[in-house]
Amino acid sequence: MEAFLLRERIDIGVVTVTKEKAQTVSEQLVAGGVKGIWNFVPADISVPDTVSVENIYIADSLHVLTYNMNHED
Repeated sequence: MEAFLLRERIDIGVVTVTKEKAQTVSEQLVAGGVKGIWNFVPADISVPDTVSVENIYIADSLHVLTYNMNHED
């Protein structure tokens, strides 16, 4: 994966693996030159300060959506 990321100059990676694999995949993305990670895994990942991470917690978002649907005026 690292060679592909470097060759194609990929800037953003999306992590959607199991909790157990999230850190390893994130490290591979960083090694491949990725500067931003969109993390959909409900687990924190550690990356260098030069890499931005946006954690998306789908369960929380779904909760907000259903709450809003049921409490509309």
